[in-house]
Parts: sequence; structure tokens; C-alpha cells
Amino acid sequence: MSKERLNNLADNLIATGSCAFAASLCLSVSIAEIGLGICAAGLALKVYADSFAGQKYTDVICKSRMILPWLVYLAAGIIAALFGLDISRSFKAFSSDLMKAGAFFIILCAVNRIKLKNLMRWYLAGIILSALWGIGQVVYIYLIHGVFTEQWRARASISAVTYGEIMAISLAYVVAVLSVQKEKREIFIYSIPALVISAALIMSQTRGAYLGFLTFLVFLFLSYRPARVRVAVLAVLALAGVGVFSVNNPGFAVKLQTLAGNFTSIDTGAMARIKKWKVGLKILRDHPVTGVGPANVRLVFDSYHPEQIDGKTGWGNIHNLYIHQAAERGMLGFGALIFLLISMFKLALKNIRAHTDQYSLWAFSMIPGFYVMNITETSFQHALAAYSAFLMLACSVRVED
Repeated sequence: MSKERLNNLADNLIATGSCAFAASLCLSVSIAEIGLGICAAGLALKVYADSFAGQKYTDVICKSRMILPWLVYLAAGIIAALFGLDISRSFKAFSSDLMKAGAFFIILCAVNRIKLKNLMRWYLAGIILSALWGIGQVVYIYLIHGVFTEQWRARASISAVTYGEIMAISLAYVVAVLSVQKEKREIFIYSIPALVISAALIMSQTRGAYLGFLTFLVFLFLSYRPARVRVAVLAVLALAGVGVFSVNNPGFAVKLQTLAGNFTSIDTGAMARIKKWKVGLKILRDHPVTGVGPANVRLVFDSYHPEQIDGKTGWGNIHNLYIHQAAERGMLGFGALIFLLISMFKLALKNIRAHTDQYSLWAFSMIPGFYVMNITETSFQHALAAYSAFLMLACSVRVED
């Protein structure tokens, strides 16, 4: 096969894999990872057919300055696994870290080989499909029972929490587009997915996602002056939408009070998280340097808290990324995590300084929102949420930087 045909095949594989990956980010981990695999094959074939393409990928990766943060993060994970309570268990869990690191660089390189507008059309198509699915789930229950409840949440085919987080990330993209858009026709077109995704986000009843999206609005308001009026209006509408939904959902209305710092015994979800955080801090106190090892929290949780939490024992998730990784990897691993997250934000900051468009605004304003989501969840450890953040960051990078 000629080099030209190989190049065309490689381009098609990268485009197909990228679009499949983007379209499935709120639908299926398996399809998203198949898309990543197709991307990886296309990138490898591209390097084989055109050595200059390999140089471009190297430039993109090096200019991102993310190699060292990922290596430090992975090294800290290996050290924590070696000194963990169950080494084999820790190294099995470590494979997900390797997968995330590989996915980050595959997405970074693949996104810079295709047209972003086409990619984002596929991304929004998948998100809207998932949003309509989730809304349908809640409306169906309402039509049967005549009431909204906090138990029945929009989720499509994934967990309600991850669903809400991805909806918040995708809504941030649409809002970023609306912030820079000047044509009335385009504003009208993007207003439709904004309404659909907003409804799905609200019906997910995911408070961490709400806080993450509000954080995005704050950063967008501060970083992009031309959009301040639109952002303020959107913030008011978002709060109104949550308020209207909560009025018809008394159980959820109680949970919303925690966002204002009102932690009550009625809100079992918030109280359960606080108990888990306390356990995580106790584990860190006893294992301060390298922690108990990745995936080993479950092994020691009951020794710190024998009583049930939410009717269960043996919890393996602290529901706070920062405390969870500190408990599993000690201060060494916690420092590596913070170094990685700060480096991601620095990349977003570099990109918005180089070019202010919807992609750089999305990444710069929503990366902090993603970090806020991780206060009540371990979103960075969940594939679809992490991949969504990686896509967001990769879209803001430019080859010519």
C-alpha cells in the first residue's frame, strides 16, 4: 500500500475513533475506549506512513508539559502499591492509572489531527441523546407516580453522579460557545441543546455537578468580559430551574440545603460522606507517607468505622478524591495528584492566554469546576468523567502554539 493510502487510512481511523469516543462519553465506557483504541491505531499508522506526523505529535505532547506530571503521578502510584497492604490488589487498580495517562495523550494527539467542529458535533449528538434519555427516565416515573423523588434521577445508562458531572461539563461547552457567538442564528441553534442539557443536569440531582457548573460560570464571568451579561442571566436561569424542580421534589429540596452549609441528619447522603471523609483522614493519620495502597481502603474501612453507613459496610470509596487518594497513597501520592491537577490548569491557562475562543474558555473555566466536583466524588478515577475533562483540555490546545 502506498504512503498516500496509508495516510488516508490513518486519517480516517483517527477521525472515526475520535468521533466514536466523543459521541459515547455519556453513554458507554466500552465504546469510548474502543474509540480510543481506533485512535491509537490511526496515530501509530500515521507515524509509520509519515515520520513528520510523529514529530508533530511529539511537539504537541512536549508543549503541553504534561509528561512530567503524569510520570510523577504514576511513580507515586507504583510506590504506594509496593508499600500497600495488598500489593496484587493495588497493582490491578494501578492499570486504570496507566489507562488514564495513555488516554490523555491519545486524546491530545488525536484532537489535533481532526476538525474540531466535526468532532464537537458528534460530542453534542451523543450528549443530547443521553440527555433526552435521562429526561425521559424522570418524566416516565413522574407520569406513573405523579411526583418527583430524589431516588429517581436522570442517568441514562450510567450512574446518576457521573451522568450529572458529564452533563455539567458538556453544558459548559455549550455556554462557552454561546458566550463568544455573535450570530443570532447560531445563538438560537445552540440555545436548544443548552436547554435540553440543563434539564438533564437538573434532573440528575447531582449537587457536586451543580457546584462544578457554578464554579465554571464564576471563572467564565471573571475571565471573559464580553460574556458577563449572558453569564449572569444564565446563572439566574440555572438557579431558577433548580429551584422550580426542587419545589416539586421535597426530598431533594432538603438535600439542596447542604450547598448552603446546612448539614442535617435528614440528609443521609451528606452525612454519609462526612463520615467517610473522617475515616479517610484517620487512615491517612495512621499511614501518612504512602497510604494503604491503591484500592485498599476497602480492606481497612470497617476497622475504623464498624457501623453501617447508608446500610452498608466495607466502603471502598471515600467520596472525596483528595482525601481518598491521600488515604490510599499517602502524602506522597497526594502531592503527585495535586501536581498533576495544577499542571492541567496551567495548560488551560496557557491556552486561554494564547487564544480566547470557546475551546480555551471551556477548558480554563471548567477545569476548576471539575476539581470542585471531586470534593464530593472521586470523579477523576471514573473513566467517563476523566475522559470528558481530557477532551475539554485537548480541544483548547493548538498544534501551532
